[in-house]
Amino acid sequence: TTWNDNSNTYECINSLLNEKLLDFDICVVDNNSKIIIYHKLRNFIKKFCKLNKFNFFEYKSFNYSTINRKKNFILINSPINTGCTGGYNLGYNYAINNKYDYVFRLDNDCILSKNAITKNINFLKNNKDYVGVNSKVCYKHLKNRIQWVGVKFGYKLFLHKSIRVFKKPKNINVLNEHVHTKNWKGILLTDSLNGPGSTIKIPYLRKTGLSDPEFFFGPEDIDLSLRLRKLGKLGVNMDSTIYHSVAQSAKVTGMDQRIYFEIKGHLYLLKKISK
Repeated sequence: TTWNDNSNTYECINSLLNEKLLDFDICVVDNNSKIIIYHKLRNFIKKFCKLNKFNFFEYKSFNYSTINRKKNFILINSPINTGCTGGYNLGYNYAINNKYDYVFRLDNDCILSKNAITKNINFLKNNKDYVGVNSKVCYKHLKNRIQWVGVKFGYKLFLHKSIRVFKKPKNINVLNEHVHTKNWKGILLTDSLNGPGSTIKIPYLRKTGLSDPEFFFGPEDIDLSLRLRKLGKLGVNMDSTIYHSVAQSAKVTGMDQRIYFEIKGHLYLLKKISK
């Protein structure tokens, strides 16, 4: 999903070529960017498709045709800004309606490591008790440092800590998030998927329903994960990695607006789960 942020989106799309082993389709949702920005994005995608032999499809409404050919690139031009949550719902809905097996979410300020999607899907194929798995998230500009490897919730979500806090060596300050990736391998159970890097089995996404659009921006991934966890396990595949530039949306929307939506989203989440 992208909104007036082509530079990060271009880099994100190009990184998908790091997926060498899998036949996959790409879906980009433009959240009603300025016309000139959207046209530049469309031209970039059309050139990308020509160079890499993807079939290009563009939709300017919420009615999507079923596509049966392999290697499709779908560009959805939303007529309104539906927010981060609504934008991803358009992509999730497209995946459900076209009967995909899995959906892999990659935020536009993230890039993909080699075969990260394949590693997640292979894990889900071989572990029927898992409904979703997340890639390990590292910093884009500090690629050997971990940003996120899962969440362990505290009492009623009022406090939650990253699993990295519990696993750090004793000589590392718990406030320092720059944990080195060395020795972080295998699968960790998590109470929530992270959003970017999450791979979900479509049949379970169909059962839970899409993300709650009331969130607009964050923490819709936690809310969706709480529903998914009722159907099976969630994990973090530390052998699969994406790289994230933190809070890039603030450069587009402004920090005040980002903070407003983030606080509003967390209050709404507490309201939903509180008795």
